[in-house]
Amino acid sequence: MKSKEVTALIIIMVLLLFPMVLSDCERQQDPSQPVSSTAGPTEAPNDEPSSQPESETKATQEPEPTEAPDSMVNFEEVFAENPIDSQLSDALDTASSSSAILKAYETAGKYWRALVPIAYNAAKSAAAEEDQAQLEQDHKAWEDTIDDVITAIQEENSEGADGKITAARLIEEKYRETAKELCKIVYAGTGELPDFAPAMSDEPKG
Repeated sequence: MKSKEVTALIIIMVLLLFPMVLSDCERQQDPSQPVSSTAGPTEAPNDEPSSQPESETKATQEPEPTEAPDSMVNFEEVFAENPIDSQLSDALDTASSSSAILKAYETAGKYWRALVPIAYNAAKSAAAEEDQAQLEQDHKAWEDTIDDVITAIQEENSEGADGKITAARLIEEKYRETAKELCKIVYAGTGELPDFAPAMSDEPKG
């Protein structure tokens, strides 16, 4: 008798507890539905802004200008191949004494000095009309002062063989500088350098 009563009591308790367990399960299922419905859209907005920085970066990169050809760069390349510099370089490479080095600089200086009037005449022909008066004024000022400049260089570098070589080099550079500026005017107007051959000729120059 007692076992039957215990069994009946267990069945009654199960029947009473079952609705409570069922309601708890339903309660646990309800909150999960809003979670799944809101989880999806959180990742979508991240896709749109990522494309904008790329377009902005491209916009800043596109206007970069390409390097335009520079006629003065071309002039430097052409002038670097001039025959006076080439001959001086060869003479210095083979010079085995101070006197040979001195002669190399003196010869180059003589050539550059002879080129100045040649380049000046060519520059006057190549320069624009409105620039010719200034060109003549600048050249006249150079002619009036160059002898004093050369004398000062010689006096400052008159001691020993090294002093004479330094003086010859500085004088060569002074004449070269002026000749180069005149050659630049000629090149800007004609696309060519003046003729160096007459300046390097052994014939007497006026």
